[in-house]
Amino acid sequence: MELLKYIFFLGIVFIVFSGIWSFFMLIYRLLTGLSERPWFETFLFKILNTYFLVSLCAMVTAEYTAKPGAPRILITLVGISILYAHLAGRLRQTRIMVQMNNFRMENTNINMAWESLLILVAMVYFSFGITHPEILINNANTWFAVSVKDLYDTIIIGWIIAFLGIIMLLVNIMNSIMVTSKAVNWIMEKITGTNRNDRGNKNDQGEYTDYEELP
Repeated sequence: MELLKYIFFLGIVFIVFSGIWSFFMLIYRLLTGLSERPWFETFLFKILNTYFLVSLCAMVTAEYTAKPGAPRILITLVGISILYAHLAGRLRQTRIMVQMNNFRMENTNINMAWESLLILVAMVYFSFGITHPEILINNANTWFAVSVKDLYDTIIIGWIIAFLGIIMLLVNIMNSIMVTSKAVNWIMEKITGTNRNDRGNKNDQGEYTDYEELP
């Protein structure tokens, strides 16, 4: 039960934080102009966004794992898989945007190597933050955490957030299963020493497949 509550509230964090951050960015763009931003500014805001989001997720995870009788290891593993799936999905959207810009012959200020490195650093920070929650405590993180809970407790707005949270709960469960499945498959391939290329090579060496016709 605690695991489902944890996954549900993690979805609430994603939804509310995304809304708060989008509002801040809208105000910032209105004050500074809507022209194209330099790459370092775009990436700096993405670093800040990732830092605050991961901090909130780590704070929630640390809170739930500290409860008596809670499945700490399972909650931690599920939290890691959900957060990774969320960040990887964001990176996938970034790749699609880059491909579309390249197709339209438009310049883009996105460096995919830095984007991937940001995910790696974020996951290390998340893991370290769970075991050392004191590093998560600062005025900014506390403000975001209080704001998320206040908005969730607000009448009507809280109901809407809760409805979206149920949807996010299902999405997070599916993402967690997907990431876990891929991780297990990757481990099994490393253990058995086989991969898709090996299977493809066997077919190239003369083994028949279901799509080949015998003479």
